[in-house]
Amino acid sequence: MSMTPMQIKTKFVNHLQPKWSRFVTAAKQARDLYSVTFDQLYAFLKHNEKDVKEVREMRQRFPKPLALLAKTYNPPP
Repeated sequence: MSMTPMQIKTKFVNHLQPKWSRFVTAAKQARDLYSVTFDQLYAFLKHNEKDVKEVREMRQRFPKPLALLAKTYNPPP
């Protein structure tokens, strides 16, 4: 069974680790997966790797950001 290039690209981006999900969505919306090459797709994701690391570190420091917000925001009575 042979797959079209579009099917291969879609399978590739859908099987990335969950930490990449935000950027995979951005890549799907910003790029036409029919015309983009693997090199261009990889370069786009690699360009966003720094952001992925920042998001991961932020989630490790603040696992429940709403709980942090609830503790810091106390409206006057």
